[in-house]
Amino acid sequence: LPYYYRYPEYNATLGGNVGGYFDVSYSYNYKPYNANMDNIPLTILTSIPVTYAQTSNSASAATSLTSLQIQNSVYYYKFTTPRPTNPANDVSGYTYDMNVTALAAPQATFTTPISMFLYHDRGAFMADVSGVRNEVAYHYKDKANALSTDSSMTISFRAYSKNTYYVLFRSDLQSFANTSIKIFTWFPTDPALQDISFNLSAPSSATGNELPRPK
Repeated sequence: LPYYYRYPEYNATLGGNVGGYFDVSYSYNYKPYNANMDNIPLTILTSIPVTYAQTSNSASAATSLTSLQIQNSVYYYKFTTPRPTNPANDVSGYTYDMNVTALAAPQATFTTPISMFLYHDRGAFMADVSGVRNEVAYHYKDKANALSTDSSMTISFRAYSKNTYYVLFRSDLQSFANTSIKIFTWFPTDPALQDISFNLSAPSSATGNELPRPK
């Protein structure tokens, strides 16, 4: 059976629920031997801090400005999603709603058209890094575009806890006036938290002897 169906009741040698949602056959996990896919050093990626349940106003106030210039018209970010506050169970993790926002600051608007792309797969992110302004829809999880007259743009998505995500932020034009931005993550009032671990402790039938079958 696939690894995510290997419950203790079906595979006694596992010793418990699966500790991670993805295995090493995916590039979601960082492994040293995956480094060959990297078109840029991971050290140049700016880390975005993430605090579970943090509001937009609070996250914005804690974020410093980034200058978007002709010489620096593309920025690369990464962030790791946190465990929920005091989770009741964190065997395989959680999913929840969260947001990534780019905000024009201190000026009222971006002053130039910009785009932001969100990735969950490092290989797909690196593929678009090698072709900036030619991003492929198959690579990114979601995107947002803003006009020069816009003041902000947000990507809202369903996130997996304890996973790494990547952001490519760039100007649409290669010649533009300098502007500055803030990029930060934040959470809605109700993130719709959901446990993705599989708990088979409760019986699944009137007899109390049968276990649920994988679907």
